[in-house]
Amino acid sequence: MAELLYDPLSDTQGSIRLLQISKGWGREEISCSLFQTVLVLDENQAPDRTLIIPYIALSYVWGREGFDHHILINNQPFMVKPNLFSALQHIRRTDQDVILWVDAICINQRDKKERGHQVAQMRYVYEAAEEVFIWLGKGDEETSNLIKAVHSIDEKAKSAGPRANYKDWTKRCEELMPKELGSPGSPLRSERSMALDKLLKNKWFERVWILQEIARAKTAKIICGDSSCHARTFSFIPRLMDVKVNDHVQAVLDIMPRIREGTWWSSTRNLHHLIREFSGSQASMNRDKVYALLSMSEDAHDSRRFFPCYEKDDRCVWIDTVSFLIFGEILSQEYSFPDFGFSDLRRPIIELVQETLEWAITEQGFFQVSAQKTAHVLVQRLNEGDLNKHAVLESVARKHGQEHSIRELLCENKYQIGIEFSEAQAILSATPEKPGIDSVGMAFYFLSLDDVDSDPDSRYSSFKYRLLVQKAILQQPTLQNNPLVMVFRKRGISPVPIQGIMRSPPFRFENDDEISETIDKLIQEKAPLQELLWAHTWAGNEDAVRDLLKRGVSPSESDDRGYGAVHFAAVKGHTKVLVLLIKAGAFLDKRSVEGNTALHFALAQGLFYVVGLLLLYCADVNIADREGKTALHLTVTQSQLHVVELLLLYGADIYQADNEGKTALSLAKERGDLELEDLLLRRRLKGVEKV
Repeated sequence: MAELLYDPLSDTQGSIRLLQISKGWGREEISCSLFQTVLVLDENQAPDRTLIIPYIALSYVWGREGFDHHILINNQPFMVKPNLFSALQHIRRTDQDVILWVDAICINQRDKKERGHQVAQMRYVYEAAEEVFIWLGKGDEETSNLIKAVHSIDEKAKSAGPRANYKDWTKRCEELMPKELGSPGSPLRSERSMALDKLLKNKWFERVWILQEIARAKTAKIICGDSSCHARTFSFIPRLMDVKVNDHVQAVLDIMPRIREGTWWSSTRNLHHLIREFSGSQASMNRDKVYALLSMSEDAHDSRRFFPCYEKDDRCVWIDTVSFLIFGEILSQEYSFPDFGFSDLRRPIIELVQETLEWAITEQGFFQVSAQKTAHVLVQRLNEGDLNKHAVLESVARKHGQEHSIRELLCENKYQIGIEFSEAQAILSATPEKPGIDSVGMAFYFLSLDDVDSDPDSRYSSFKYRLLVQKAILQQPTLQNNPLVMVFRKRGISPVPIQGIMRSPPFRFENDDEISETIDKLIQEKAPLQELLWAHTWAGNEDAVRDLLKRGVSPSESDDRGYGAVHFAAVKGHTKVLVLLIKAGAFLDKRSVEGNTALHFALAQGLFYVVGLLLLYCADVNIADREGKTALHLTVTQSQLHVVELLLLYGADIYQADNEGKTALSLAKERGDLELEDLLLRRRLKGVEKV
């Protein structure tokens, strides 16, 4: 039947339907007509009432009952709920028709797209109305008498002279109270107080949609049965009668049309504040707990910035809301967020920022490009000063037990936050603008158990793997989707290659942009499969490497300069390919002509997550290059404190000297790195447990 009743609304901005209730008596059948009109907006995007058909907007509770009452609309039967039916009966006049806007009828509730468009312009519907009727049900004799008394106070206060201000108006009403509402302690006051308590417990006060309906009203009338009074006076009667109400009801009373001096409405009304204020309100659809507040807010009332969409599920609406609270806009689907719920929307915005950033650089978020994009935008906003970067950085550091490492930095007012992602590593860094102060970076290393053997007797079983990780990562008992977090301090956050290690790789791999063409050329020239393995390893082509290994290509063979597949995988940071090579029997400690191993190459590139992976797979931590330098020597020269600690945990020998007789400790002293020297001295005294 709805399909026959509702013609599509015009595409014109402000198009709505209005309901014309024909005049009638008592129990006569309610007959109406439904027609379209347009809310004309002026240049300030406010309704121009001179060009709008006068109408009344109804504010009421739908109720949980079924649609078991019928009325006639355009001569067609239309089913409505009991509370609306009762409201229409009492609003209908005997002397003239009434033009009304009521959501259950004027919006095609079966059309989700139309509902979204109509909700987006709801503020204009109630703002343009001549008056808003607040229907509180049929009531009883006591509530009817109270409403009549409030009406009498309003009329007498109004006749006493023009309202100068809120204080003057309330004073006039207070002077009239004893006669109409009784003196404190009198039987009349007790009767009126109980009636008021009944009204304030009406479900209407719990409904979320009423907030924007009365907030935008020019004037509003409370209707209970056959009695009515102005909302402007009713709103402060509880305070004058000293009737205690909860914060939510008081907040609703505060936004009723009147002089709003001294209420929360005259101060901050951003979306986040409204959600926190009215999160306890009721709605038949959860998403309406947000959508109903949009038009009231100072920051989200523009539908071009936050458009209600009933085609989305609740989860998407919560994510949209978080996006708006953090960024002031709804980011596209190219960005992602944690699974926030409605209750999360009440949290301080800075907590939402912290959790979003933490999620993006750890857990599931790290492996999603969309989450990484969100992290980059967050960092940009932090640096622009839109968000409290000091609190965010401190929170992330504290969560991982690293707040002491950034204490000095946090004393500085000016610094820039940076974020970098690679295959298995995320680095959150902070670089002060003031020279002479160390930059600080938190490195999150992701070493998944997915590629580890499940056989407990295997050298690389997940059980043994976990034991190694527990030794190396003191804070993380398990590794699945959890990061290894270490803090490093240096003058400049980006990893600096260790000079003297890297020589030119094989000529065919010098240009990464041409690696695909190189592979195609090798295939066309029917080059040895060994060279093809090296090329695919350099490119990180996991499937191709797996196929070549199955065909028997050696994972350990090297070229004339001693470079092999494990070296190429380490240089490029391809951890999955590296694991394939290791499982195929690749010799991890194979040295190049210069005496460098995959471990040395990973250190040289600053790929510390690769360093961690190689150590977990038992790479020799003490093997020396042609100059007698071990991984520990090389790391000390770069002041990579967190990597030095990791190497020590895996048995790095602090007494081992290079060809010049220098140990790691003597190098630290030579560099004047007191923090590193202290670490090595403590390790020397304590002894290092071998992994």
